[in-house]
Amino acid sequence: RPEIEANRGQVAFRYGPLVYCLEKEDSPGLDLREAVVVLDRRDPSASAQAVFDPRFGLNVLKVKVGRRRKRLAPREPYFPAPPLLPEEIREVKLIPFFLRSTRLPDTRWITFIPYR
Repeated sequence: RPEIEANRGQVAFRYGPLVYCLEKEDSPGLDLREAVVVLDRRDPSASAQAVFDPRFGLNVLKVKVGRRRKRLAPREPYFPAPPLLPEEIREVKLIPFFLRSTRLPDTRWITFIPYR
């Protein structure tokens, strides 16, 4: 919802009635605070692919996620820097929200992911 300012610039994924999240275990080496989803601007629904996972007995979503680049100070004081594509883009798995924190004793997860 656009009225929720805290979620502006972020996206959440759902497939049918299930909401999905990105868990630390499914994105090794990626700090979830720096995660950015790469969306297809022409067709955002094509940015995620549902794949059956026999370990869970239901579908997981495959999406492309990268690490947010560090922004340098602009050279010209009144001209905004162009948006940067994420670094180290890779495909990761999103799992249903109700399955979060069930595989490792200490895990981190996010539901609303910034997008580019």
